[in-house]
Amino acid sequence: MIGQRVKAGSNFHDTMILTLTNGMANSGYVPTGDAFGRYTIQVLGSVLKPGCAEPGIVNDIDAIFEKMN
Repeated sequence: MIGQRVKAGSNFHDTMILTLTNGMANSGYVPTGDAFGRYTIQVLGSVLKPGCAEPGIVNDIDAIFEKMN
């Protein structure tokens, strides 16, 4: 869902989201903001604070896109 938000807000025709999937990131899985209320294994095991990661990712990528245009 985070990737879909990034793609929807992108000014580029083709936008691809790549993520780290080999377990090297300390954060692990990045749940969406609304996922924190579901208490899944991904949410319970997350070290991320609810409401921070998703807007941070989307807003930071948007800012990078703006600088490129």
